Amino acid sequence: MDTKTAAKKAWELASVESIPFGKSEFSTYSPVYIATTSNVRNTLHLYHDYEQVLSVCGTGAHAYEALLHGAKHVDLFDINELQRIYFLYMKTAIMVLSYDEFIQYFTTGEGVNEFDFEPLDENLLANDLFYKLDPYLPNEVREVFGPIFEQISSENVLFSKLFRYNHNFSLSYLREAASFYRREEYERLQQILRKNPDVITTRTMSLTEVPLQFHSQYDLVLLDNILEYYGAIPNLNTPRKVDSFVKHDMSSLLSNDGSMQVAYAYAFDTETFCDAFDLPIVNDCELDDVFNPVSDAFFAALTTSFLEMDLESATRVLADENLMIPLVRDMDGYQYSIFDGINESDGKNMVLTYTKRKS
Repeated sequence: MDTKTAAKKAWELASVESIPFGKSEFSTYSPVYIATTSNVRNTLHLYHDYEQVLSVCGTGAHAYEALLHGAKHVDLFDINELQRIYFLYMKTAIMVLSYDEFIQYFTTGEGVNEFDFEPLDENLLANDLFYKLDPYLPNEVREVFGPIFEQISSENVLFSKLFRYNHNFSLSYLREAASFYRREEYERLQQILRKNPDVITTRTMSLTEVPLQFHSQYDLVLLDNILEYYGAIPNLNTPRKVDSFVKHDMSSLLSNDGSMQVAYAYAFDTETFCDAFDLPIVNDCELDDVFNPVSDAFFAALTTSFLEMDLESATRVLADENLMIPLVRDMDGYQYSIFDGINESDGKNMVLTYTKRKS
């Protein structure tokens, strides 16, 4: 990708305030996740005996978890070039900083295990972090983030359109979400990365480009919740098209008996799935606690007024948009796993897996 264009786009996003927080689209230059939003620890506990891994990039949490579980190499992809740059920024920090320093700059401290849209700690991505990392940063990261952290206060950057700030960054939350937020695992990961910085590679591309651009065989492929937005992905806008893409395109990247984590569901998608199959499940949060809308219609109901859409209507929208229901009901080869979210208000989360069997 063109670094000059990435730097220009990042500056434009960092110069615009993003309060109140709204729905952000996913594109080549779009807002960046600071930390994982899914339960990566519980997800990776579902899979075993893998060495070669392909994963969506995001913040890199899935890659780090895989390495801590014994993976030998991880290839990453992401549609967002700025997310890739941020991944390199955080990866450098892990290699350079002590555990205490990393926690200081990449979390809001112990805090509370709930959402809080006010900075709990002025050190979160503080400007001086850039200067600490500068001597070690790849040139492309320096060129993209340098002008921003040299000229804009970190608080203003956090509340700009460059970052997705409407998530939980407390240490108590993140250490449950991903193992490397725990001291012993962080230090073990640091040693892995220092020994072989190229154990993870990352490239910018859309999901539909992945089977065309990667040619290795992988024991495990991780898509996290990308397909939550299947309706907006060209050529994947129906469950039948998703199923075909998984089984005929993405499965070409799987080794025999390799597994693909196809989808990830948060509380209400999980509950909707369980209702459809008459499975017992109880989530301990209310509908208006949902922070991850699955469609424009449901998002509109969340951001305007719940009086405009009653619970039954909102539930029907969720069911209509729930990709996991038709994949399990109408297509073969998928297995679901349900586990606790990161905290009580997350309710139950769910992962859908496809496994390539020997022919």
